[in-house]
Amino acid sequence: MKKLLSVCVIVILSIGLLCAQAQNPGFSNTVHAAFGQPVQKNSQVRFFGFTDYFTGNISVGKLVFAGDITWQLVPSSGGIQTEFLDRNVNVVIKPIKALDIGLGTNLNWTVGPGPSSGPQWTAYNRLYYGGINLANSPNKISGDKDYPQKGFKVINYYAQQAFAVRYKYENIFEAGFSLPVLRPGKNFNAGVGIRGNIKDKFSIGFAYNGPFNAGENYLYLGVSTTAVKGFTIGAYWNMLTDTSTTVKDGGHTVGALLDFEVKGFRIKPEGAITFWTDTDWGPAGYLGVDAYMSFTKEILGGINASWGIGSDLIKNDPNNLIKAGARLDINPYIVWNINKTNVFSAGVHLSPIWWRNGYSSFAWEIPIAWKLKF
Repeated sequence: MKKLLSVCVIVILSIGLLCAQAQNPGFSNTVHAAFGQPVQKNSQVRFFGFTDYFTGNISVGKLVFAGDITWQLVPSSGGIQTEFLDRNVNVVIKPIKALDIGLGTNLNWTVGPGPSSGPQWTAYNRLYYGGINLANSPNKISGDKDYPQKGFKVINYYAQQAFAVRYKYENIFEAGFSLPVLRPGKNFNAGVGIRGNIKDKFSIGFAYNGPFNAGENYLYLGVSTTAVKGFTIGAYWNMLTDTSTTVKDGGHTVGALLDFEVKGFRIKPEGAITFWTDTDWGPAGYLGVDAYMSFTKEILGGINASWGIGSDLIKNDPNNLIKAGARLDINPYIVWNINKTNVFSAGVHLSPIWWRNGYSSFAWEIPIAWKLKF
């Protein structure tokens, strides 16, 4: 009985801890630690604590279980505090060839390129901020009035937290539909995605997420190609419609990405710009780059950096003192592939921030991470 109970507990924990479909088959555990100076005004150098990130992806017959869980040990006034940050669970069944039926919190069924970041909880995981998600000047930092933030994310997927079905014909065509997991009071929403590939050289994808009527309707169109020798090129357009005929709260984002090699350096520049239907606000945007090279078969080093600028309130108002905020992120890093199962990474994060209304701050961090794959 005890043996049966132990097996049941292991199975339940495995299903509960397994990660998004982007995870490689198998399990991994990453331990991350960092110290530095946070962005808050008059902050002191401190230890940020330990983070543990566990992922898994296993197949049982025609079922795939995937998920992750993240928790932290952080210093507090009362000693050490335990915090659970996030958890994801995905289950995908493959009843017949080319057909997937999924239910999960982070399916991540994408159809094209979008803004990128490094691997989760590594020393080189750095989001490209840009105007699409650039922070405001909050009261707790500068004391200024907290003006509404202009920004929305690029949605290049059709299934995330949802029940979803997709059909994939080899590497030529994909079509899918999803019903997102709704919170109480939310209206009906759905996701639709289509992607086509031509001779492994060209790819085009379309996604729609929304209620199919007035409200937050997201439209996405993305293309990528490897037709130019030595280059991978991607571009996308993402639109958020106005939520009603009387409110101008939508926008358009256009972006592009490159991936190429120059004299041993792998270079990945990208950028995007967002325009709003509300003409009181100017555009926002960002530029980012990740460049790295291998020093040996096991060790590589690089730097990723980004510059983002928020939206300026440009309406005709002589008393308008609101100016766009901006953020610079610089992250040199090193990755050591010790063997097939152990990866060590270390880096430095430097983040000067220019908030709205003239206040500026500076944050820095030194992270290290060890990943075990098994």
